[in-house]
Amino acid sequence: YERTVGPLDNSYFGYFEDVDWSYRARIFGYKSFFCPSAVVYHDHSGTSKKLGYEWKYYLIHRNFLKTIIKNFQFKRMLFKGSWKTFELLNHFRKTNDNQRRYSIIKILVHITYSLPGLLKKRINIQFKRCVSDYECIKFSVGENSFFDAVNYEPILTLDTLGTMFARLDMIREFRDQEIGKITSRIAYLNERKMMIESSNWDIRTKNLIESLEKYIGSEYVEKFIDAVVVKKIWKK
Repeated sequence: YERTVGPLDNSYFGYFEDVDWSYRARIFGYKSFFCPSAVVYHDHSGTSKKLGYEWKYYLIHRNFLKTIIKNFQFKRMLFKGSWKTFELLNHFRKTNDNQRRYSIIKILVHITYSLPGLLKKRINIQFKRCVSDYECIKFSVGENSFFDAVNYEPILTLDTLGTMFARLDMIREFRDQEIGKITSRIAYLNERKMMIESSNWDIRTKNLIESLEKYIGSEYVEKFIDAVVVKKIWKK
């Protein structure tokens, strides 16, 4: 049989349709390549910002669940699907925003209604699978996200920064010793945040900042490192 990836899933309308297609291609055995000379111009939220954020919230979380059900291996599907459902129910419990609650109800109702069709697609996809989920996600280092989709803002923590550099270290064809050192320093700082009053701490933090500036530019460093950790050095 032919492992044809097929077109984008038009039931998604928007958001995650590219992730769904790419993940499907990967588990069918296709590989992705990076082309540094390619340039893509993207009008961020060009359509959805006209429709309002609640519409975007609905599509993102609904389509993420669809992608989980269709593409993930059975145990991972159960785990991630349950986790995502619990997350939505937790949002529902905590929020006082009736629009948000309505969006969450719509998501869960839609997934329940669509489940027979999703399972049919899942059977077809899993039958053609030749690559495990592990092979698809092995470079993602725990699948930590850099973005909070609920509040629609980046997650600015040392964990985020450490994960970002750990991923960079893993996907490079030749390991960069300096990146490895940065990753180790971030891990050290993250484990010992309570030692901020120590003078030795200040020196280590300053060295870390100087190293980071070479890779992501000084104007971005402050945004990506916990203010609690570096506030003394940064003010200097």
